[in-house]
Amino acid sequence: MAPSHARRYRTSAPVRERRRKARPKKGGKAGNQGIFHGAREVFISQRYDDYLEAVSKNRAAQDKFWRDLFQDYWSTFPWRLPLDQEPDEEGDWDEPEELTEELEKEKQEIIQRTQKVRGQ
Repeated sequence: MAPSHARRYRTSAPVRERRRKARPKKGGKAGNQGIFHGAREVFISQRYDDYLEAVSKNRAAQDKFWRDLFQDYWSTFPWRLPLDQEPDEEGDWDEPEELTEELEKEKQEIIQRTQKVRGQ
């Protein structure tokens, strides 16, 4: 005889249906929604063909692609702009006049986290 903890109890179809109906609907698409929406999504999708071309070439071409991509990205989307806001929305997201040591550290951390490529 199998130990009692190994038994599997099956619920009936009516019980499963009742439980399913009792759960609130979450709505929306399941899974990770990603971070590229709106203008950022357009920016990335416009460079997809360049990406495919770069990955078929040597390492120097790939590095140049990433360097150019990030340079364009940061000029279009300031580092202080939250991911859920578009660049044309109200807000002072331009580079501040003076970067304090704390702001400079925050800027470098954001850029470094964003620019992780190839699992570095």
